[in-house]
Amino acid sequence: MDYSIVKKSFLPQLLIFIVYFFNPSLSSAQENKEDSICRDFFNSAQKYFYKNHDSAFYFSQLIEKRAKEINNKKCLAIALTSYGTIYRNSGEYKKALSAFDSSLTLFKQLKDSIWEARTTLMIGSVYSEKGDYLKSIELLMESSRKYEGLNDDWSVRSRSRVKNHIGVAYYQLGDKENALVYFKESLADSKSLLDTTSFISPLSNIGMIYGDLGNYNEALNYYEMARAIAVKTNNYLNEAQIVGNIGSTYFQLGDYEKSIQNRSKALTMVKELNQPNEITRQYIGIAKSSFQLKEYNKAALYADSSYTLAKRIQAKDQVKEALELKIELQLALNNIDSSIPLFQELILYKDSLLTQEKIKQIAALQVEFETEKKELKIENQEKALLLLSKEKQLQKLYYIGFSAIFILVCLFLFLLYNRQKLKAKNAEMKEKLIQQDLVQSELKNTQLEQDIAVHQQEIAAITLSMIRKNEQLDKLKAQFSKLDQNDTKAIELNRQMRENEIADIDWNNFNAHFSKIHPEFYDNLLETNGTITQSELRTAALIKMNLSNREIASITGVNVRSVDQTKYRLKKKIAQESESSLVEFIRSI
Repeated sequence: MDYSIVKKSFLPQLLIFIVYFFNPSLSSAQENKEDSICRDFFNSAQKYFYKNHDSAFYFSQLIEKRAKEINNKKCLAIALTSYGTIYRNSGEYKKALSAFDSSLTLFKQLKDSIWEARTTLMIGSVYSEKGDYLKSIELLMESSRKYEGLNDDWSVRSRSRVKNHIGVAYYQLGDKENALVYFKESLADSKSLLDTTSFISPLSNIGMIYGDLGNYNEALNYYEMARAIAVKTNNYLNEAQIVGNIGSTYFQLGDYEKSIQNRSKALTMVKELNQPNEITRQYIGIAKSSFQLKEYNKAALYADSSYTLAKRIQAKDQVKEALELKIELQLALNNIDSSIPLFQELILYKDSLLTQEKIKQIAALQVEFETEKKELKIENQEKALLLLSKEKQLQKLYYIGFSAIFILVCLFLFLLYNRQKLKAKNAEMKEKLIQQDLVQSELKNTQLEQDIAVHQQEIAAITLSMIRKNEQLDKLKAQFSKLDQNDTKAIELNRQMRENEIADIDWNNFNAHFSKIHPEFYDNLLETNGTITQSELRTAALIKMNLSNREIASITGVNVRSVDQTKYRLKKKIAQESESSLVEFIRSI
């Protein structure tokens, strides 16, 4: 590690640190000064978080060394937070979470709510970059609550950052309405401080929302405002992200050349900053534009680079996006066999995301159950204490003249105690039974998930087989139309066409596996309208599998327009307002 990079720029601060480092006797009497020095070195490290990880790491080591020398927990926690930030920016999310969790534990022990809120924010940002947006929102909301009511500049600035991160998470989950609300609240907090640096992210993110809504000129205006501030304040990382967003807007406008120019510039910048998460985004952006320009070799190169890096840093959303593009490339190049393993891997990725969602829901229910149980216990304790207090008062008032009543009261308390004890035993037995049921349910769910995975693989293989058959059939029909029907070659082509037709046995195999995964799908759909045809049922099943119109058309042997017409008929029969609501309805069955 080259420490000479930082020695010249921060020599005065380093000399201050050395004075305190070699005078341990000052440590206990000047703990507040030590905390201040640790914060100063953290601020020095912060300047290098996005520029030079070696320099940032150097200052973090200084904080840690001093903390251990004087046994200062707060300094050690600050050092761990600094390490976590460096690991997060390097894409080493496992190390980042480990460092942040350790620092959060120390800040909680010290009851330092400000640093606790800041560390919780950083943990939430890690989960956001990993693609676990629900977990990210949960942590960011917790951080936001800690900042509420604090009006100092540092807290308001941090609250603005939290709201911006929450907006990003909602945006990634597709909830653009909530995302826009939080982006605007973040911008309002920044404006209250007149801190132009903190304007950058919310301005850029509001531009992103306008781009998705089709208001591209407004999007570019917001991006340019954010970019001007980033350039003025030397915020190189934000500038790179904004340039990439501008490239995304040009992609939406269909100007793929300009999109590649901006994406390439952003890629160069984030490579200089060693930001792997941003690098994967720019790779996939360039790959998509190249695909639209039919530069398939270039598109494949960037898609492969995005896929490899995204897998290394465990960014699941980018892996899924790269896989989808790689499949499109193979289909465009007519490499059906090469697309099969990619298609299977994509299905497994989608399933894993759904499985994680189920796990989160179960965990949320468990937390709710534990909370209700604790509240009930507290309520029972309060009732018991109140009852005991009343009984004592009665004993004081009637002790001398009413000894008989006293004996009856004691007997009543004894019976009440036994009853409460019996209730407690019953509650304990009931809880054990619930735990046993939970264990059995988990075992059943595990077996069910394994069975579903097998059926998903079978469906993927059958689906791709049908796609390949229909493509071969289309080629044979094209050749057959050019020949005399009585010709020997025409007869042979006709025989091959019959062999390649998708038989009922293919659909039967498909339905057999599909029904194992979604056993009540067809019955539930027919309950909405009994006139739905077999063709419409097949189309609905393929929609349930997240297949596009082009893939459905290829499987069913019709053109894309026919698929749109079938969807339209389905929409009318089940009274859905739009195609998107039809798709959501079918996927919810």
